[in-house]
Amino acid sequence: MDVQRNSIVNYCNAMGYKLERVIADEGISGKTLERAGVQEVIQVLTSCEYAGVIVYKLDRISRNLKDILILHDDISEKCGSSIISVKEQFDTSTATGRLFFHMIGGFAEFERNVISERLMGGRIEKAQKGKFAGGSAPFGYDLIAGKLIVNEEQATIVREVFRRRNEEEQSLQKIADWLNESGVKTKRGGKWSKVHVKDMIEREGFYKGMYKHGEVMTKGEHEAIIVS
Repeated sequence: MDVQRNSIVNYCNAMGYKLERVIADEGISGKTLERAGVQEVIQVLTSCEYAGVIVYKLDRISRNLKDILILHDDISEKCGSSIISVKEQFDTSTATGRLFFHMIGGFAEFERNVISERLMGGRIEKAQKGKFAGGSAPFGYDLIAGKLIVNEEQATIVREVFRRRNEEEQSLQKIADWLNESGVKTKRGGKWSKVHVKDMIEREGFYKGMYKHGEVMTKGEHEAIIVS
């Protein structure tokens, strides 16, 4: 963040611009415009009080092309203000700058999509090998050093849930009520609902030691909690 601030300050000094304020969203993903700093930028642009906004790189605002275009076409351009990128060296006050603005916005979104595809591919590959593909550990397990380890106390509850569902044919709501009355908390420490119970029931294959991701079903590395 210091590098970005210093680059913007130095750019303003070199170009003779008066820097009114510095707005930052530190440690927050650029996937959405619903960030405090960006919302402040939008208010600044909407006020039509300033000549423009200077960013270190365009993807510091967003990597979503639609969001970037909305910011420029629907907000900035209406007031005649500019969006200037220090690193990419464009200024939307010129025709060439606007062209680069659209091109770079497209590349930013492309990069985001490529990263997403790589992550998904990695998860599928892990699933095919029976490895945990990431995320939080399901109820009945603890995630230790990247591996799912059976939580014996929770595993006993999982077995009872399936017994009540399969043998006694209890409703999802009745099982949820039993869990709450017994003082059992969800993995996140909350109360149970029929949705939570349904989610557990639908993971029967997983609790039998199998792992599924999409259409991939294979023997998992994790220990089974219930048996057929």
